[in-house]
Amino acid sequence: MGVYLLQSTNEFDIEYSYLVNVERDYARKIKRGSFVTVPFGRTNKPIRAVVWSILPPDRDINNVKLKYISDVCENIPALDDKQLKLVWQMHEYFFCTVGDAIRCFIAKEGYKARVVKKVFLAKPRSDIDDIINGNTLRNIKQIDTLRILTENTAGMTCKEIMSILGLKGDSVVKTLIKKGLVRIEEEIQLQEYNQPVDVRGMNTYEAHVLRSEQQKAHDFIVRLVNNGKFAECLLHGVTGSGKTEVYMQIISKVMEKGSSSMVLVPEIALTPQMIANFTARFGNTVAVLHSKLTDSQRGTQWQRIRNQEVRIIIGTRSAVFAPVKNLSIIIIDEEHDTSYYSEEANPHYDAREVAVMRAKQENAVVLYGSATPSVKTFYRAVNHDMYYMALKSRANNKPLPQCCIYDMRQKRLSGMGDSIICDDMKTEIIKNYAQGLQTMVFVHRRGYSGQVMCAGCTKTLKCKKCNIPMTYHSSQNRLICHYCGNTVIKPEKCPECGSTEFNNQCPGTQKLCQELHALIPEARILRMDADSTATKDGYSDILSRFASKEADILVGTQMIAKGHDFPGVTLVCIVNADSLMNMQDYLASERAFQLFTQVAGRAGRAELPGKVLIQAYDVDSYPLTAGANGDYMDFYKNEIIVRRNLDFPPFCSMCTIRFSANDDKRVFLHAKTQVAKLRNIICENNEQDVLVLGPARDTMIKMNKKYRWNITIKANSREKILQILKRWINVKKRGGNITVNIKFE
Repeated sequence: MGVYLLQSTNEFDIEYSYLVNVERDYARKIKRGSFVTVPFGRTNKPIRAVVWSILPPDRDINNVKLKYISDVCENIPALDDKQLKLVWQMHEYFFCTVGDAIRCFIAKEGYKARVVKKVFLAKPRSDIDDIINGNTLRNIKQIDTLRILTENTAGMTCKEIMSILGLKGDSVVKTLIKKGLVRIEEEIQLQEYNQPVDVRGMNTYEAHVLRSEQQKAHDFIVRLVNNGKFAECLLHGVTGSGKTEVYMQIISKVMEKGSSSMVLVPEIALTPQMIANFTARFGNTVAVLHSKLTDSQRGTQWQRIRNQEVRIIIGTRSAVFAPVKNLSIIIIDEEHDTSYYSEEANPHYDAREVAVMRAKQENAVVLYGSATPSVKTFYRAVNHDMYYMALKSRANNKPLPQCCIYDMRQKRLSGMGDSIICDDMKTEIIKNYAQGLQTMVFVHRRGYSGQVMCAGCTKTLKCKKCNIPMTYHSSQNRLICHYCGNTVIKPEKCPECGSTEFNNQCPGTQKLCQELHALIPEARILRMDADSTATKDGYSDILSRFASKEADILVGTQMIAKGHDFPGVTLVCIVNADSLMNMQDYLASERAFQLFTQVAGRAGRAELPGKVLIQAYDVDSYPLTAGANGDYMDFYKNEIIVRRNLDFPPFCSMCTIRFSANDDKRVFLHAKTQVAKLRNIICENNEQDVLVLGPARDTMIKMNKKYRWNITIKANSREKILQILKRWINVKKRGGNITVNIKFE
């Protein structure tokens, strides 16, 4: 029979043939889609694989030296034909290995008692505190691991630590074991069930009569679902227009006919609000999937879904792989969000595109919802490649918030000192607090300040590994590189000139909180960013406290921008808006406009009117002016002209191949060689509409000691790029330890 390995590379991603020992017990259990263990290579290393094809006995089998399958992995449910078909589509469409795609469909069941290895501190608390506060350790992830363990005396598993800190492997824990700072002990872990998410104070409501435009959208989408054919529809509704209520009433209709629904949200931060809404309406028929679940919790949810105990699945991008039966609709909320793209780990898939693949299999409807649709999606709607429904007014018929843009060029000339917030914005924040109302303050960067610059020589303190500015965290008095984790205690003197004076540039959430505390000492202020939400329940705890009005001001990064419904918020402030528009990416204008609009949409969602204040230098930029006015069409008309003139998506397909390694020159030369090979392939096949650009340095020149060089391929169709990549894989030579990463636009 034929199997595909779960661990492979593109060059060796082929179907391997193995024999089944009919005398073994496992022989009767094997079927297409079963997970098995096979001996591989000269050393017969046991490798996990999936059975892809079952062939009849061959009379000439003795002439071929084949190995036998070792065993069947009974603890992993076999994949069905639909899942295997989707695996192959992902393999073809995202240019990933079959094994990479298969791993997306595996969830550990976690039902039986099992032995788990837990990590504990190996030294007294006082010794660990001295290590944390000193310069003994130079890696922030190691320091954060020790800090977490001091707060969890019962110990934690490696995977729990990895999940909280966003680590890809257990190397941090292994290093701490070698240093004698932590130890491993085995414990028996009993069955674990999913714990409910904290939804205290979340704004929920009973089903209510839809407004006319809501009802029109609802009826149209329900008709699409009842047609039993694949379809796509964009629900374009301004912030606060009641898209969630439309979703829930559509799902009610789907449940009446005995079918299932899936709701995808871009980030964990949005999950508590969505769970609160859906569980209040649909009870325990809802399953929740996101990356903060433990293996056992995720296994429990997948088992409930597989047994059809639930009819509604809510989750982040990986939920698109859940084993749902009888699926009628997939709702992609905040469809514009880049979090739907899996960029960090293989496979590099887009959950929106996987949702379309699933919907075609199931003859289901894909419903995209957003107040700020991506340019690519709206372009498809304009060209009638999908259906389009609009919600142009807020559900409570309240106007969009009043917006005021402060020209920071004038404010700086009039004198602001080191203050981040101009006097006019301070006055409005104080006024809002005095009236007992809530305020949200958005800044694009976490930490205390984005950069620390020497006042003497004007040199910025940079990471020695990545050559990018390090972020200053005042609570730890540390400089941290948020790309590789390197850290040092903030020096008292500049290493270049010896000056003791430093200026903090590009302020972040911590510095903003500090200034707000000084402005209103009695105000209760919460901070929401990647640091403050690092604990398992960090997201839901902060959101619940703010929703319960246990705080007056919420300061945060883009986590606070989307999907949240806080009736008490009447003032939204955006600090340093230019940092969003000046990023080195052709999508910078689109992302800036979306964030401006989404952040502004958090204000005035209840009875009281809202107000939005924005600080910027480039006050005439169209992403800013269109975002401030909530005018999507104004933004789209400007942006689509730029895209057409520069031949960017949606007017072309793009693929970026990133090469990275420790030796800068070797990476460059290898990338240069691959450019030549790609261009030769294009010439040999007479492809007139394909362009290969580069090699060029990545936006992040160096990350975690690795230099990065990119090749960009542009063509008039994705299929042409895929054909070229398939030919390239057959001719390219592996570059030693050079890592290759492929991303489609």
